Amino acid sequence: MKENKFNIVILLFLGLLCWESYRLEKKSDMQMSAFVSQEQHINDIHLMLETFVEMAPREMESIARQTSREEGIKLFKEFAANYKKLNEEPVSTTKD
Repeated sequence: MKENKFNIVILLFLGLLCWESYRLEKKSDMQMSAFVSQEQHINDIHLMLETFVEMAPREMESIARQTSREEGIKLFKEFAANYKKLNEEPVSTTKD
């Protein structure tokens, strides 16, 4: 009888160990899956940033060229207007 109770206790203990092992394996698999997902996300962000860094100088140069072209045209128009005003004003000739 004592041996029977001991065997039942050992069997329950082994069952509990198997259950805990299964539960921990599921938890480990879930965390590994989350880790792999995060790693893929980080790789995607890295590729996007790398592409942006490669494109940024060209885009900035394009924007700078467009802005300088617009500013240059504006300044030349202002210069032309001032030049016309200067030519329209009578030239004062004073004799000492």
